[in-house]
Amino acid sequence: MADYRGIDWTNVFVGVGSDEAIDMLIRIFCVPGKDSVIICPPTYGMYSVSAATNDVGVVKVPQTTEFDMDGEAILKAANETTKMVFLCSPGNPSCALLSKAKIVEFLESDYNGIVVVDEAYIDFARDPKTDSCCDLVKSGKYPNLVVLQTMSKAFGLAGIRCGFAIGSPDLIAVMSKVKAPYNVNKLTSKIAIEAFANIAEVQSNIDKVNAEKVKLIAALEALSPRIVKRILPSDANFLMFAVDNASAIYKSMADNGVVVRDRSTQLHCDGCLRVTVGTPEENAAFLALLEKTAARFFPKPLKAQIQQYAWGQSQEVSLVSSLGACNCSSFDTFVAGKKCEPVPVGDASKPFAELWMGTHPSGPALIADDDNAPLPLSEYIQRHPELGGASLSAASGTEKTAGVDGGLPFLLKVLSVNTALSIQAHPDRTLGAKLHAERPGVYKDPNHKPELLCALEDFVGMCGFREAGEIAGFLGSVPELRALVGEDNALAFESASQVEPVAALEKLFGVLMRSEPEPVKAQLDTLVARLSGAGVTPVCGAASPDGMALYLHNQYPGDIGVWCVYFLNVAELKPVHTHRPAETLLLLEPFATNWWWLQGEALYLGAALPHAYVKGQGVEIMAASDNVIRAGLTPKLRTRTRGLDVSSLQGDG
Repeated sequence: MADYRGIDWTNVFVGVGSDEAIDMLIRIFCVPGKDSVIICPPTYGMYSVSAATNDVGVVKVPQTTEFDMDGEAILKAANETTKMVFLCSPGNPSCALLSKAKIVEFLESDYNGIVVVDEAYIDFARDPKTDSCCDLVKSGKYPNLVVLQTMSKAFGLAGIRCGFAIGSPDLIAVMSKVKAPYNVNKLTSKIAIEAFANIAEVQSNIDKVNAEKVKLIAALEALSPRIVKRILPSDANFLMFAVDNASAIYKSMADNGVVVRDRSTQLHCDGCLRVTVGTPEENAAFLALLEKTAARFFPKPLKAQIQQYAWGQSQEVSLVSSLGACNCSSFDTFVAGKKCEPVPVGDASKPFAELWMGTHPSGPALIADDDNAPLPLSEYIQRHPELGGASLSAASGTEKTAGVDGGLPFLLKVLSVNTALSIQAHPDRTLGAKLHAERPGVYKDPNHKPELLCALEDFVGMCGFREAGEIAGFLGSVPELRALVGEDNALAFESASQVEPVAALEKLFGVLMRSEPEPVKAQLDTLVARLSGAGVTPVCGAASPDGMALYLHNQYPGDIGVWCVYFLNVAELKPVHTHRPAETLLLLEPFATNWWWLQGEALYLGAALPHAYVKGQGVEIMAASDNVIRAGLTPKLRTRTRGLDVSSLQGDG
């Protein structure tokens, strides 16, 4: 070893791997329960293990983000109990050489403890003789410097457990006195001597590894940025590279017979995996499995489904139409592997209402499978249940998700609303199960249906009940409303609303919802005639409840839901756009270089909350359920006796 490194034999300690030297140095120089060592994470784990075994404290001074030592920070952290500093060069897991100039600067500082430079991978560096610190030991200027080396890496002899500590003759002499007798067995010595006698073969193997490393780097670069996000420079026989979903990819690859190291939780190593450079065949197998595995975890193109309903917007203004066209074209481009321009989709003569992204059977999304062929998203999830994690697996096991086992329990939508949707509420789990059991043809699943809508453009909706005093004011200013609910009921509400507003509102709204169609229409006709005669114009917004009533009456003449303007809050949601390139789309195109970032005001619609979307465009996330209890503004089935309770939906309203 001395001849190989160009030093004197008195500078060399031979041990059972470099781990024995690490443990021995701590036992020699540190007092248990009193002293400490400094390590520089991310780094080799045995420094901490040996310190803990010997009841020696560990102080962590992080490397820089470029994976170099921070000499100033180490000096600040060191005190009279700091007997040793461990440096790893090339680093494990960083594979980066530390600056030799910084090591020399630190050795010449005021710190007088032991400085250990672990060079297990030094033979794979670009210039091992220059990059190694062995010449610093040989100079005799730094008696507190110890260099660790091993036959486990470049020599390929990890099984014989042979390592070295290289330091001043006095320090090595102390180590030799402390070591156990016959620590290195005869067979290890024999194989080690034979290896040093065949240095040319060792060097040939090093050259082969470095050549394969260059090829492996090029192959990983070819997967960037789609799969590989960054590749760290390497002076070792391994590479560290970053990917999305590193831990999941690591586990999946290990399950399929290729083991890399997951370093994603270590400092400065976000998303990083570490792979040892192997033979050409091993490297090819690794690359093939990495690409196949990452394809399952990489954000994949999703083809959303366009829904065209009467309440939607025209093709010219609908985001559903424009996003759908871009989405379908980009998906087809990815699947076909050729350039494809956005083209209109859907029936241009019909309104565009919703763009569905999920597994709901009425509009299941498609995804590019592992071979980039179109596949229903629900089937892809069933093939790869690990993608959903524990929460999705638990949900799929306890809920009937819109009638499809293994589907997503939620549905993402973009909505383009031109005509008001029905005034409605959604059941909680208890009522959902009850309704499904009683009328499975109408309530097709037993689930609840919470929703969250965020405005993409100015959005108007109705949500929740007004304060009792405001409703009482409308009973006084809107004579047609008072006539419809009846004078006795109006007086009872005005009296009780001061004491028990919830009970009073529940009773009054129940009276309204149970009104017969004839008086509802007659009083609306009277209301419209009066307001129009007074010069009130239809308006969609919160400023004029009377104008809002006219606006809704124009869309749903004679509908009981028009009266809800005087009972429900009118909400105006505002978006905040920061960037909206026309050629990209929200949440649908993972390969876009520009994104549409926005934040907007939102509505959360929990169980039993009466609401209606009136006009605008937004993005909505909802439970994948078809359960809706409608009360008005709809040609569909309306519930008169089990509907919009003021407080909850636990029973008949």
